[in-house]
Amino acid sequence: MTATGLAGAPPTPLLVRAIVAAIVGAVAGAIGFVALYGWSPAFVATLDTPVAPSIVRGLHPPEFERGGLSFAWTEGRVTLIFEGLDRSRPWTLLMRAKAGRGSSLPAPTAAIGVDGTALTTAAVGSEWQEIRATLPTEARTRPTRITVDVAPTFVPGPGDARTLGVIVDEVRLVPDGWPAAPRRALSAAATAGAIVAALVVIAGVPTGWALGLVVGFALAQALVLTTGAAPYARGYLGAVPTVAGGAAVLAAIVAGIAALVRRPLSAEAGIATSLAAIALVLGLEGLLHPGKAIVDAVFHAHKLDTVLAGQYFFTQPMPSGVEFPYAIGLYVTAAPWAGLTRDHVMLLRVVVAVTHVLAALSLYPVVQRQWQSPGGAAVAVGAYLLAPLPFVVIGNANQTYAFGQSIATIALASAMSWRLAWRRPIAAAGLMALLSLGLLSHVGLIPLLGGLVGGCGVLLAWRGGGDERRVGWVILAAAALATILAVGLYYRHFGDAFRSAQKVGAGGSAPGSPAPAPTEILPSDTLPTAPPNGPAPMVGTSRPQRALRAAGLAVAAYGAPLLLLALVGLWQLPTRTGRDRATLMVSASLMVCAAVAGLSVVAPVEPRFERYTDEFISRLYYAVTPAVALLAALGSSWLWARGRAGRSATLIGLAAAAVVAARVWLGWIR
Repeated sequence: MTATGLAGAPPTPLLVRAIVAAIVGAVAGAIGFVALYGWSPAFVATLDTPVAPSIVRGLHPPEFERGGLSFAWTEGRVTLIFEGLDRSRPWTLLMRAKAGRGSSLPAPTAAIGVDGTALTTAAVGSEWQEIRATLPTEARTRPTRITVDVAPTFVPGPGDARTLGVIVDEVRLVPDGWPAAPRRALSAAATAGAIVAALVVIAGVPTGWALGLVVGFALAQALVLTTGAAPYARGYLGAVPTVAGGAAVLAAIVAGIAALVRRPLSAEAGIATSLAAIALVLGLEGLLHPGKAIVDAVFHAHKLDTVLAGQYFFTQPMPSGVEFPYAIGLYVTAAPWAGLTRDHVMLLRVVVAVTHVLAALSLYPVVQRQWQSPGGAAVAVGAYLLAPLPFVVIGNANQTYAFGQSIATIALASAMSWRLAWRRPIAAAGLMALLSLGLLSHVGLIPLLGGLVGGCGVLLAWRGGGDERRVGWVILAAAALATILAVGLYYRHFGDAFRSAQKVGAGGSAPGSPAPAPTEILPSDTLPTAPPNGPAPMVGTSRPQRALRAAGLAVAAYGAPLLLLALVGLWQLPTRTGRDRATLMVSASLMVCAAVAGLSVVAPVEPRFERYTDEFISRLYYAVTPAVALLAALGSSWLWARGRAGRSATLIGLAAAAVVAARVWLGWIR
């Protein structure tokens, strides 16, 4: 694949092109936001997750009914604040609610007002009902403040001291017609669009590709900025241009490093850098979105605070009674930046997101140097960024594993692209440091990273061409020293934790430990009858069923479009004759994946632990994502060279992969 721009025109100064691009990007960002906001301007809070406190106040944390319906109790007053709401037209507030109290307590009423003016009062019964009020039109620009006062309230009892009003299932604010877009949100969309467009041009992306990237970014950003409370959240909208500027700085650093080593970015390298920067902006806009669930992000922020306080060794208990070492690579990496902000939840999200895009960029030199395919290298970066599994892991705030896997990818890519030799101790030491950081970031990476790096090193030492065999031995030595360093610095302090794991492995469960809850609950009429001496044992799935589940996990991890491109690449992979590092890396990764996944499927596992097996297989697939990205790049390059039909197939496949990734990404905030 190649990236070509417009030819025949005299060169235009870079500054002029950047200014023109910024104008185009600002217009694209603004148009995209206005179009999507006008298409769906209603504010909807379904209470599946806590609503942004900057928009809705006075709701207790969400709860769920037995059937899965989400709801939240109100306090005595609920306040909704919307900045930039177009009051030149009517808006209707719709709130689905019920009393949620016994007949012995008086029925509540809900009094709705806007900006201190009463609108309506409604009695709230014991069944779900819709309470509505229409906001009068008004020519002004100050924030709109809607209040819902519930009386009387009640306190459930000594075990629950909350002040409760009514139960709310959904809150909507719907306009009459097409309202004007909030100015602050419009400005944020336009500013971020301008920054990204200028970044793309400065990175050297040819005109046609640059236009596609800018338009794609504008549409994706419009999706996230028009979802939920985003158009009205002042703090979030203020962060959007900052996020775009930070990504531009990161891209500038990459370009500056290339210039320092006297290898200016090619068009393909510019595309790869721009893709990474755009992915970073969109990723952070999703992670910082007011509708993004916190999940375990606060837990990790507390762990960071613990490390900052000087405590470095702690464990994480498991339901089976096992305690495993909780590695602190992420927290140590984030610690130098902790003084810049008090929001450590945000800090860790930024560190994880930046590391993820750096991992994607690390694949570029592997493909470019080993397969001499700059276009394929850019596709490898994009393919890694489009894999759905990292979105799931990062979205669930499994931050230590996401960070560790990104470092593992960077280490593996470095091993496959750096000039390693016994006479280059600095490069070997750098590789050892990266491997050590990966091992110290999550205990689950010890077997996966060790297996992948060890497999690559062995294949290189055995089948590598020329000096590559010596490189294989350098990689194996660096991996061995990294393991010794990780154990010596950290894991040797957790003898008791490892011994607890051995007891569980020998006895089936830790003494007195509760069994983990099943992941699914069957309807009551399908449950087996309990025997007189206790509950019936859990029934596990067969090996064919587990194999099918493992295959389904692979499709979920990479998406069908990306897998199809990877299968084309696998068909073209010179497994018998290829002796370069990229080919051997892919081969080693596939062999490790097949061996470990196959063993996980056929090995006997107690039914209660099957979900842990599935989780381990998913982690295995995450670890093999670099190889899948390289195969997708190889398949795309082969198709691209087949003429118009092949190019169309490549573009359709990549576009479909982008759609799959976008759905998972938008799942963070919907």
